[in-house]
Amino acid sequence: MKYERVHEFLRALKRYGQPLKADVHPGEMLMSLSEYVEMVEEVMLRFADEPQNGERLPGISPNEAWRELSAQRVHRVLPESLRFLLATVESSKTVTNEGIELRIGRLKHKYFGSEKLGSLVGEKVCVRYNLELPEMISVSHIASDPHGASPFSVPLFERVPAHGATAEDFSRAREHQNAFASYGRAIYRELVPRFNRTLSDSRIGSDQLRAAGEAHNSLEREHIELRTRRDANHNAIRQLAARQNLAIDPQRVKDPERVRKHLEEAERLKAEILKCERIEELEHKSNADI
Repeated sequence: MKYERVHEFLRALKRYGQPLKADVHPGEMLMSLSEYVEMVEEVMLRFADEPQNGERLPGISPNEAWRELSAQRVHRVLPESLRFLLATVESSKTVTNEGIELRIGRLKHKYFGSEKLGSLVGEKVCVRYNLELPEMISVSHIASDPHGASPFSVPLFERVPAHGATAEDFSRAREHQNAFASYGRAIYRELVPRFNRTLSDSRIGSDQLRAAGEAHNSLEREHIELRTRRDANHNAIRQLAARQNLAIDPQRVKDPERVRKHLEEAERLKAEILKCERIEELEHKSNADI
């Protein structure tokens, strides 16, 4: 069925020499979000009922194993303040003259655009990295803050392209370097069995660990809000610039909010000018008729 659908789609595509043939939207070969979610649920539920032949589940399905092995136990769910324990990867790093380097997959990423991090060169720090927020890491000084109650964020250093780097690229790189060096010179949706029982207890973990989690979550929320505002401003700048026939790349704008406001003001002034011109034109026409 899958291959028949693919071949039917390929036959419907417009080819060279067929200018009068109707276009086919690529979305016809893509699932909607609701279709995708429905398919994943169906596959996961089918898998849960299929007997497995592995070492952990010899001849029984995941659902059968859950019923037999869980023995109606209550399964505890971490409170929101401790979710960061599952959502982040923790490691201990020594701050070098180049900040903190993390190997993520096959790539190395550097984080150092922080004056506070620059004051900890040579010191051991606890680093938490969230796959969903690669543009920042959460850092706490192990010696002065052993429980991580006062973490601070450090941004990802975006490498300057080897070819075609602009003045803005170098400017951003210098800002990171200056922030780091300034101290030296003077900072899922979850799938569970239908018969599962869970219990959430906000008292899980020590007071210090929960306080560290709240501080970490606060940092991530701030960065998510910042990213959301930037994306909204970038979209607005792209639309406003297109309407005004301006070649502005939102990604290269240093202060997106200020640029968006200027473009909005320019559009408003243009509308006012056109309105005044129309009024003058109508008045002139009326006087000419008289």
